[in-house]
Amino acid sequence: MGKATDEFGLTQVHVFLQTLEVTGNVSTACKESEINRRRAYALKEQDPDFSDAWEDALDVAADELLAYARTQALSGHSDKMLEMLIKHTVKGFRDTSHIEVTHTLKKPVAELTDEELLAIVEQKHLENKL
Repeated sequence: MGKATDEFGLTQVHVFLQTLEVTGNVSTACKESEINRRRAYALKEQDPDFSDAWEDALDVAADELLAYARTQALSGHSDKMLEMLIKHTVKGFRDTSHIEVTHTLKKPVAELTDEELLAIVEQKHLENKL
């Protein structure tokens, strides 16, 4: 991370990336690391290593959120979490489609396998296309 560490130092860049990984929020990462938000975005464009580390940190944050959503959805606590999980994991639903998560189940959501859940999603996707 040449330009980023040259400008801010290794410690500030490390704090920025660690905070971004935990929160998934650029503004919070900038505040914690005392890095100007506009300058951070500019360096992201100029420093490929910093950009890659930034994206990796956001991926970790998204993975954590996805794991939480899955736990909540499968435990039956949140249909919204189930909807978010479906949108994130099933191609075709990401950013371009909306699925209403209503389905008569023969067993509780928590007992569904990933394959059964995906079959429901695919069925709903087909119904929405018709």
